[in-house]
Amino acid sequence: MVAKEELTTSIPPGHEKQMTKQLQVRPNRNSAPGSAPSSTHKQKNVHWLLLVGLGMVVALILWIIGSVVLAWGIQRYYDFHYGNPRTYQVDQVVGQGRDSPTHPSHFIVINYNHQAIVIQLRAGDPAKAITYTTAIYNDNGEAPITLEFRDVTGDGKLDMIIHIHLLNQEQITVFINNGEQFIPANDSDHMKL
Repeated sequence: MVAKEELTTSIPPGHEKQMTKQLQVRPNRNSAPGSAPSSTHKQKNVHWLLLVGLGMVVALILWIIGSVVLAWGIQRYYDFHYGNPRTYQVDQVVGQGRDSPTHPSHFIVINYNHQAIVIQLRAGDPAKAITYTTAIYNDNGEAPITLEFRDVTGDGKLDMIIHIHLLNQEQITVFINNGEQFIPANDSDHMKL
């Protein structure tokens, strides 16, 4: 058998540390002088569709918020202008109940319980009051109602047109003047609105 030789090194004990090279970390060329060294960062590229999608989401959120604020503002304007319940008043000479320019008929319109209620005080006299009603469709009780008086049948008498201003549309109901009172229009009436 052959005896094993012991491996020996020619480095004296305690001098191993001197043999290792000291590595110096150089600062990044892009960093400011005197700043601490930083590790290299990978720059991530953002796809353009991500930015387009983010813009669309922001636009949608702004549109929804704008719609809510606009609807709220319109309702507050109607509260200020027409009150709650919605009420509208007008004086008009319509040739009924001996009304005249000095004593016109007074009309009061109220949006109440999904109905447009028109109260006519002929010649301004509450004892000669007549009430007309028409249904309001797709309303939460906050649509303002206005009246217009115009001859739509061509008989020389002013007819009553009820305008119900719904949020997205306008509902119109016509009452024909027969000389004594207003009657609801039907298909046989030849009207020109």
